[in-house]
Amino acid sequence: IQPPSRLFGYEQVAFYHPLFAYEAALNIASVMFLLWLARSFSDRLKAGDLFLVYLGIYSVVRFLLEYLRLDVALVSGVNGNQVFFAALFFAASGLVFWRHRPA
Repeated sequence: IQPPSRLFGYEQVAFYHPLFAYEAALNIASVMFLLWLARSFSDRLKAGDLFLVYLGIYSVVRFLLEYLRLDVALVSGVNGNQVFFAALFFAASGLVFWRHRPA
């Protein structure tokens, strides 16, 4: 990273975690998992289940990657991005379980 583009307080640090590469690799792994899930459980999946599972997986990935970010989006002292992705995870997971609850 060129010195003029570095974050305030990190002017002496030239190398950072490649979060885009981590996210891309984890997204490829989640696509492989979703393809496996679609083939293995095609008889039990309802319309929209794969999307909800994707939202759950992606929210976990982003929640964890937020620990490595240097430009944290603090809202009242709390990382707003992590709160959003935690809420998204619980909402997507809850919907999947609610849709597949015993009748």
